[in-house]
Amino acid sequence: MIRFSLTAPLPSGKNQVGIAWRNGKVIRYPNKRFVQWREQAGKELLAQVKNRMPLMGTLHMSVSYWPPDRVRRDVPGMLDALFHLLEHCWIVKDDSQISDVQWVSEPYVRPAHPKMVIAEISLERQP
Repeated sequence: MIRFSLTAPLPSGKNQVGIAWRNGKVIRYPNKRFVQWREQAGKELLAQVKNRMPLMGTLHMSVSYWPPDRVRRDVPGMLDALFHLLEHCWIVKDDSQISDVQWVSEPYVRPAHPKMVIAEISLERQP
């Protein structure tokens, strides 16, 4: 099991892809805002994970989220961003391994809350 926290505001991972044509082929790339978040969050994540290895098998992820303000958020989009981050940092080989997700939105407390996300990833619970 790994456990980590992120302090950077969690963006939506949806619609964060730019598209360009090169030599008749479509090239997809993440936009600047998403790359900046991924780099900052990746540094936080990798500083907390002791063994850098892709987790194998079917996984369960539990997330507690503290919003930075009272704005409504796109939870599936934020999960998508977390999944992209986990693949990018080589914590999981493929985000399709995470088949069970628990998301808990905590109440807004104050503008300068020190954490945004605490997540745990473990082998999937057996029924």
